[in-house]
Amino acid sequence: MRAAWPGIPGTHTALFYESEPFCSRGIEAFLADGARAGAPLALIARRRTFDTVVSSLASSHLDPLRVAAERIIFMDAETTLITVMDGHTLVADRVEKAVRSLLEQALRTRGEGPVWIIGEMVDLMCRRGDHRAALNLETLWNVLTAGRPVVTGCAYALDRFCDERHASLLPPICDQHTHVIPTESLADAPEERSRFESVALLQHRARVLALKGEAQSSPEPTTTPAQTIYVIDDDLSVRRSLARLLASVDMTVRTYDSAEAFLAEADTSSSGCLIVDVQLLGMSGTDLQRRLAGAQRRWPIVAMSGADDASVEREALQLGAVAFLRKPFVAEALLEAIARALS
Repeated sequence: MRAAWPGIPGTHTALFYESEPFCSRGIEAFLADGARAGAPLALIARRRTFDTVVSSLASSHLDPLRVAAERIIFMDAETTLITVMDGHTLVADRVEKAVRSLLEQALRTRGEGPVWIIGEMVDLMCRRGDHRAALNLETLWNVLTAGRPVVTGCAYALDRFCDERHASLLPPICDQHTHVIPTESLADAPEERSRFESVALLQHRARVLALKGEAQSSPEPTTTPAQTIYVIDDDLSVRRSLARLLASVDMTVRTYDSAEAFLAEADTSSSGCLIVDVQLLGMSGTDLQRRLAGAQRRWPIVAMSGADDASVEREALQLGAVAFLRKPFVAEALLEAIARALS
């Protein structure tokens, strides 16, 4: 992961993830940073997560990471959860006792602080539907560790907040943290421009959803024909961003990392349009345009490129593209181009 943990005493960081491997890599990076600082380390997690992280740390070629595997104080999150909960209710004095015991053990066995502690217990609580209890635990944690030399990390699966009942609890949970690391779609973006593009597309998606909510009471809702939008780009962050944007406006999306993959897998009987980067690795986007024209398969095409070259745009339009977009482009420009292509 490219996102860095703050690593400053008093910081309390939330890591949001979409996949288990990203979560494990995030926890591993946190513990590795703590190991390099010579800090006491603690992990409150599932046994499976502990085994995965320790195995990765132990195989590292860097000495501080190898020894970190032996220095981690492990608390089983599922067992601890049973200890500090009464059914679905968090018991404050039990939490205080568990936190005090953990800090004392860390400092007793590993020397001076700050203590680096990361866990996924709050995520397990959300998995059970106890989002409100997870928020209470985050708040209580901040009270119990105030003024102490502690660096804290928490991991949350973003899917835990997708239903309407729990979505409203995501902002207050973020408010209980000093820092937030976004999901891999942004944290793993290769450059600042890609991150900002992803943020812009997500903001647009939120705006679209808000407008859809306002229009739900309309007596004459508009409908869009079921057509497939094929996104062909060798940049993973672009494919993810466009897929999310188009899905947010109820479009069926298929993504491909090459023209060859598209030709091998796409349903030639389907209707819709192509969004193609003209400068693909392997077969280029313009070569794909020629190939489809020669096969008399005329999907309307929206071409795009990050190159500031007028000849690239001219060639794409001459080959029949209905529109050409230069990256980075705003979401509205893409949606207008698709509407033109589908019409």
